[in-house]
Amino acid sequence: MSSPKNIMVIRLGALGDILLCMKPFQDIRAAQNNAKVTLLTMPAFAGLARQMPWFDAVIEDKRPSWWQWDEWKKLYHAMRSQNFDCVIDLQNKPRSRFYKPFFFAKDVQWSSTASNSTFPPTTFPLKIHRQQELLVQLRNAGIGDSGPLNLDWLAAPINDLNLPARYVVFIPGCSPHLLHKRWPPAHYAKLAKSFADMGCGVVVVGTKADAVSIAAIKEAAGFIIDVSGRTSFAQLASLVRKAEGVVGNDTGPTFLAAMVGAPTLTLMSHHTDPVRSGPVGPRCAWLKENNIADISVEAVQREMAKLIK
Repeated sequence: MSSPKNIMVIRLGALGDILLCMKPFQDIRAAQNNAKVTLLTMPAFAGLARQMPWFDAVIEDKRPSWWQWDEWKKLYHAMRSQNFDCVIDLQNKPRSRFYKPFFFAKDVQWSSTASNSTFPPTTFPLKIHRQQELLVQLRNAGIGDSGPLNLDWLAAPINDLNLPARYVVFIPGCSPHLLHKRWPPAHYAKLAKSFADMGCGVVVVGTKADAVSIAAIKEAAGFIIDVSGRTSFAQLASLVRKAEGVVGNDTGPTFLAAMVGAPTLTLMSHHTDPVRSGPVGPRCAWLKENNIADISVEAVQREMAKLIK
């Protein structure tokens, strides 16, 4: 990659996708410290992106439909006005490839896994994790390894949550349209009782979309501490760092817990191939059944005992 001055990084997708790109983000910043680096991402994650130490600017992509011409014009002007001389496409999907001829100059350097990359084609062994794919892509573009991911910046006070000295965290939610990724509330409640019997508090996190699941857990285990809707990304990171362990569905906050080093167990259904797209971190593991309800509470207890050691 020849010394670009103005770099666009593309990463849309879900929260878990953004989190898995944090290591590539750090590598890009370290390799191109004198360049202006801008992230193109979705509005839901723009606030988090602006807290990241790796970007000088953030452009929000609302992913307009083809008939939303006003939104397309706004996006076009936002992109073309910046005169990017290098684009690093970490989305690697048809949509982001479509952007190349319309939003960028013909001579722009373009890093992607597609054949139209400026750099050598990216080839992967079978069953490589998606994060590793992106790192191979960056190495092919001459962007080296910046070392272990540093997430010290992602922290905020949690004193107002009034947490017990010892606690575990449950993450029982997920996208509302992917209910097959939710471990049953009754299972979470039974697991909560086992932790309570050991003198450990149980903290549940989530959003408004998780309210039904959380309410069902609270009905069966009224002692849990519900902080859903009360934590920012930074506070969630601080919350799980202090936890003895984390149990969660295959969803963004579970990825975050694994990445900041919390002992994290992810529960998965047929929806996810953990070898390709599971959470990454120094102390994480997963359990998977085609029907997530078939993951027993006892199996979760055994795996958590290994992680918490």
